Amino acid sequence: MKITTITVRYGRTYHLSNDDLGNEDTVNVEVEVTADLEDKHDHAHNAIHSLFATAQPWVEEKIDEALEERGVPAHFSADPRYDLWQSQRKENVLAIVPKGTAHLEGWRRAAPWGHAIIIGQRKHALRRIIAADPDLQERNLVIDCADGNLSPLTTLNRLWMEEEATALNSPPQSSEE
Repeated sequence: MKITTITVRYGRTYHLSNDDLGNEDTVNVEVEVTADLEDKHDHAHNAIHSLFATAQPWVEEKIDEALEERGVPAHFSADPRYDLWQSQRKENVLAIVPKGTAHLEGWRRAAPWGHAIIIGQRKHALRRIIAADPDLQERNLVIDCADGNLSPLTTLNRLWMEEEATALNSPPQSSEE
């Protein structure tokens, strides 16, 4: 018997949670990939491994994308993770920082929006969360510090503190003018 075509079907189910009513939230993704063996030197065993090597990361990426659409951090990806911070002085200023970045004076982890988890996300997922909320889009300035350089945040803090000090030291404006 000569094998001329190999087909591999690969799938995974990721269980998110059960709600109070017993409903289960799951993500189920599967893919089927096929290869034609072109000549007698192609080995079926090698083709099977190659097809699995193609299918598995594809399925896992699709599950990660589905999780992120639900506001849950990706499970399989080894991509860097980020947190969303919010200024304590100017509520409308947000910053994307590497996950686990040490506390910086004047900044805190942003409060969650809706059901979205805003810590430990991939950068594009945080951007998607921000983009999905019209209030966040319109009212907020997002500073990208994903590279770990927090100097823009410390500079803003310094400028805001100087602005506050100037406002406290300046005489009150007369309403008679």
